[in-house]
Amino acid sequence: MYRLVIIIYTATSQIVFNKIYQESKTIIDEEFHISQGLQYCNFNFTTWNPKITTLPGLYLISSLILGPFNLCGTYGLRYISFISGLVNFIIFSKTIHKLNPKFSRNKSWLSALNLSLLPPLYFFNNLYYTDVISLTFVLIMILASLENKHLFAALAGFVTILIRQTNVIWVGFIFGRYFLNNYFHYCLKSKKVVKNELITDRDVKHFSYNDFKNVFALKKLPVSVMVNSFYYVMLFLGFLAFLVINKGIVVGDKTAHVAVIHIPQLFYFATFTLIFAWHHFLVLIPSFLNFACKRPICFFIAIIAMGLIVRYNTLVHPYLLADNRHYTFYIWSRFYEKISLFRFAMIVPYLFGIYCMLFVSTAQNDVTLTIFYVFCTTFVLILQKMIEVRYFLIPFVLFRLNIRNVTYKIIIFEFFYYVIINVVTLRIFFMKDIYWDDFDYVQKLIW
Repeated sequence: MYRLVIIIYTATSQIVFNKIYQESKTIIDEEFHISQGLQYCNFNFTTWNPKITTLPGLYLISSLILGPFNLCGTYGLRYISFISGLVNFIIFSKTIHKLNPKFSRNKSWLSALNLSLLPPLYFFNNLYYTDVISLTFVLIMILASLENKHLFAALAGFVTILIRQTNVIWVGFIFGRYFLNNYFHYCLKSKKVVKNELITDRDVKHFSYNDFKNVFALKKLPVSVMVNSFYYVMLFLGFLAFLVINKGIVVGDKTAHVAVIHIPQLFYFATFTLIFAWHHFLVLIPSFLNFACKRPICFFIAIIAMGLIVRYNTLVHPYLLADNRHYTFYIWSRFYEKISLFRFAMIVPYLFGIYCMLFVSTAQNDVTLTIFYVFCTTFVLILQKMIEVRYFLIPFVLFRLNIRNVTYKIIIFEFFYYVIINVVTLRIFFMKDIYWDDFDYVQKLIW
């Protein structure tokens, strides 16, 4: 059954891929990626488009896979993302089963299928962007770390950073959890309170300040932990050297991606999560209302604080207002810009989304997962001024992978829900033409 589903998924996706290719050979940022990919694919490594802000990982991989077989071209380059999407499906299944050993095989691959059909992610499987293959190597890194293959995980981390620099945050997510789990276990070992591989709330209660400040415990950690940690540390040191030499994280056009503090990005991500995971949160509505009723002061303070953030920290990137080829343009211009109170009316949905995400994360009873997921997601998002659904893909996938209490009813509903959204967005893509004066071909509307 599993193999049959992969075959059907692949065949259907191939039809969609071909249709999108026939409809448009260049879509928005592919203008830069495809031309650069063609240079590298033809083994010309000296030409670089200064408009590109990421490292050349995508183009190097393209040259290794396509170059020797003379398959360079828009179709071949886009197929890199298509293959990455199929690989993601397989890794999703393995990772979900690893994280949820009590899941049946059917539940694991059905959940993996749904993640593969996540509408924004599914659409970018058909374009030559960095997002899909970037996620692929993040997933490889996570799966390798779960299987205690940390050298391989660090190598995958190197590749995913080479594709997109901000993925260093997710390397930190993996390393931080690995090291802190081992450090906690060593410090608590003598107290004989640790009963599993995870650090639970109960374990933390036994962890004192004296344990934490005992830096000499680091010297007594197993050699294997220190060696595995060395792989990640070397990666971080290499990245630090890159930052110094490059004078920042962005390569190419630094003016388009200036680091800022943009806290509402967390609110937009909470909205993204509600849109694509609300069916997992319905059972939390009574809990949320109970929280609001029993802690009215905390609830009121949270709303006031979020209101102040919305009022004084809402930043608008010029591209958001100028590019009508993305859904975010229409959402922002027709609601956030046109209706003055809309951004404040969204505070309660924001709060509910954040509540649900924190509830689900803490429900796993894995302290390091909660700590590092919240920290890494916050750090990777709030430094971005531009609102892009692509920035939400990896945080959302990591969140969805760790949802444990999933029933078959929810999985089946999620499947049809995602399929419907994909059908609608693809229909809009094929039907709606957008004309720009400085382009001699039709533009399309995408995520």
